Amino acid sequence: MTSHGAVERLQLMLDDHVENFGAIGVIVGIDLPDAGRICLTAGSRAQGEAALGASDLFQIGSQTKTFVALSILLLCRDGLLDLDDPVVRHIDLPIDGRITLRHLIMNTSGLPEYLSLIDPTSAGRMAPRDMVIPALEQGVLFAPGQQFDYSNTGWVIAAMVMDATAPGGYAGYVKERIFGPLGMQDSWVGSGYPEERLAQGYLKRAGRPAISAARGFSLAWAYGAGDIISNCADMLDFYRALARPDNPLGVTMQDMTAHWALPAEKPFHPLSLGAAYGFGLERRRWGGLEVWGHPGRTVGYGASSWFVPSTGAIVTTAFMYVEDESEPPHIAAQRYNPSMLFTQVLCTAHALADLLPAAVPAPVPVAGNR
Repeated sequence: MTSHGAVERLQLMLDDHVENFGAIGVIVGIDLPDAGRICLTAGSRAQGEAALGASDLFQIGSQTKTFVALSILLLCRDGLLDLDDPVVRHIDLPIDGRITLRHLIMNTSGLPEYLSLIDPTSAGRMAPRDMVIPALEQGVLFAPGQQFDYSNTGWVIAAMVMDATAPGGYAGYVKERIFGPLGMQDSWVGSGYPEERLAQGYLKRAGRPAISAARGFSLAWAYGAGDIISNCADMLDFYRALARPDNPLGVTMQDMTAHWALPAEKPFHPLSLGAAYGFGLERRRWGGLEVWGHPGRTVGYGASSWFVPSTGAIVTTAFMYVEDESEPPHIAAQRYNPSMLFTQVLCTAHALADLLPAAVPAPVPVAGNR
């Protein structure tokens, strides 16, 4: 197969997601070291609108957590925080005094899930504190540090710590210390983005027409856990920078994966299965190879980015669809099947790497000790 043939086959797969699975739009990007990058699209920016463009924006969902973890590490490097600081040292919350910043950004806090206690579509501009208090009142599911178990609650709290300690607060700090140095001009925290460039995911409730999930309600409910807007090029630039030891941030993929935790045999959160967790990054196996990165979901959106240490390849995906609350869950799960999409894109990246061996450097070590 030629490199052109590998890309053509991936394009056909993306078209299939639109034609047969009901996706509104799909964006994927592949970056191979020293061999450039590709960004492919299928579908429309919104129902009845123009074709989706490679530079269009999308909600990155829980990939936001990687930016928050990186910010906490930068604040620690600058002496404003310490990973082993108890959270209560920085903000006034009724939280278990054993929980540290390290626990928050490694998903080892034991905190229960706040999203099971609120409805994101009706939360409006609910204050972060008000969102997490109901979860904190339930205590912890296990002793902090005992295991990795996915919890969005800890990331809202981590952003609150940034508001209390970082110059410019959570949003301002990410913009000035990450987006700025990396030239990520198409990325925003929560709001301020050009709405006409945002690809649309949708929410449909029984007996009602589908509404735009982007225009229908605020992302305030995802504060620190999933409220960043970006695009294909910026996400590839972000991961490529993390993979380079000389990046302008001074924190690398190796720093963020030097320590990691494993889930229990029977974790509380299903997203914990099959993964290990470092500082805001997951370790998984997609397409037969170890990868580090993060998936993300918000209402009507699915996204992910992954780095392959053995080849240096980076991939990113975005999927916009109609999230229909009346559809049976086992059917809805097939409309956006992340395992299938991620594996398809990564297998294409692997094929391209094999076709361009001179462009692939020696393996990059990232995994460290638990």
